[in-house]
Amino acid sequence: MKKVRPLSKYYKDLSKKINKRLIKSAAKYDEEDYHKLRVSIKKLRALLLVAEFCNKDFKSKKYLKQAEKVYNQSGVIREFQLEQSFLKKNKHYFVHHYLADLEQKIKKEKQKFAALLNTDLKRKLKKSLKEIYFFIKNISEEEVKTFMIKQSEELNNLTQQKFLNTKQVHELRKKIKVDFYARKALNLKGLNNFDAENNFQELLGQWHDCRTMSNHLEKNIVKEMIDQKELKQLLEIDKEILYESENLFVQINTSIKTLTFN
Repeated sequence: MKKVRPLSKYYKDLSKKINKRLIKSAAKYDEEDYHKLRVSIKKLRALLLVAEFCNKDFKSKKYLKQAEKVYNQSGVIREFQLEQSFLKKNKHYFVHHYLADLEQKIKKEKQKFAALLNTDLKRKLKKSLKEIYFFIKNISEEEVKTFMIKQSEELNNLTQQKFLNTKQVHELRKKIKVDFYARKALNLKGLNNFDAENNFQELLGQWHDCRTMSNHLEKNIVKEMIDQKELKQLLEIDKEILYESENLFVQINTSIKTLTFN
């Protein structure tokens, strides 16, 4: 069976990018480092789903164990930073005490990340990346085609529905990431209007960010002692974010009709 050379090359490049992030000291990580590390792990997830489909003996969870730890903790930091960035940009709101608390939380989570990204975890993750390559390089074109057809069928089943609910949009967001990164890995950019899929992913990402920020605000407002002068403003901010989330949700359900996966 003919092997998929673009897939092997893509995986090698991806492994180098992940290892490059591991070499850097966690104490020196900035927002871009956390973001790029998470994107690389998302791409890795997509590839491992392809490998798992093509080889029943391959179990992606086993090889993703260390990467998921890093991904989850960097995700906690990113969510706080997202909220912080939004509040700082909207200077007509005066929530200095809340922002100060947020800064302390980010600092605490960064310390957890630094402790997590120790020598043992780096060693295990590098070992996993080397072992994964054996499965990636042995995937055949026929197996990949079957995987992509299955992906397209699942996505079309979702997109052809009249109106997606919140749970279905979350499911779509996960599936479309796998499809998007798998197409990039296989150099299938010419299929299925790649740019349209990319733009739609951006829309899904904006909607997800709004949902995340709103959830953070609502949890903090309930759990913590909020300065009374700031509480009213925080409630207004949450209302504003929810309004934007609803608009994006409508846009998603409208735009989805233009997407076809093949």
